[in-house]
Amino acid sequence: MASAVLAASLVFGNQASAAPLTFDARYDFAEMTTGEFWTGVVDYDIDFLALRSGPSRNYSLITRIPPGARVEITTRMGASWREQGYRDYDDNFCYVTYNGMKGYAHRGYIKLVPGTGHFIP
Repeated sequence: MASAVLAASLVFGNQASAAPLTFDARYDFAEMTTGEFWTGVVDYDIDFLALRSGPSRNYSLITRIPPGARVEITTRMGASWREQGYRDYDDNFCYVTYNGMKGYAHRGYIKLVPGTGHFIP
């Protein structure tokens, strides 16, 4: 966990140019009360980011998140998407909360906000 936070702090040390969201490959994403939590900002160069009911483009649209909106990202170590019961999934999706709505969004369009990551055991 410490290496992920250190890596994020190194990547986001220069706040002038935020790098794409990156996480250690050991992490899966799902709702939980323990794990790693981050604040992210939706990329400004897109029309909207789809918040979906499952971790791929094949799941239904919950809402459209506007560019520049803040989202809360939840990560955890543990079961893969398949082990969680998702038959159709894309590992590029992460579990997010936006304006009280919970769902899945493509992490390639979210940038971490430096200094917002924290771990709850």
